[in-house]
Amino acid sequence: MDATQLVVNCLILGLTGAMGFIIKVHWEGIQDLQKADLELRKADAELAFGMSELRIVVAGKCVTRDELDKVVNALFTKLDRMENKLDGKAERIR
Repeated sequence: MDATQLVVNCLILGLTGAMGFIIKVHWEGIQDLQKADLELRKADAELAFGMSELRIVVAGKCVTRDELDKVVNALFTKLDRMENKLDGKAERIR
């Protein structure tokens, strides 16, 4: 019975050693994934900050409503003058 007990103890020792090794490998994998996740979160925060700065730069280069109104009014004034000139030439032809 001592020999069988020794075999059983060796088998249990081998199995628990193998399970410990497997758990250790998985634990290290989880820690690596947590580190990678932390790095991705930092990169995401930097990207979000960069996008907010880009939004400010783009908004600063947009045309304001007042500037657009001035340009449109000048354009329509010019078109009205052209129309009046054409009307005047059309009356002379008749």
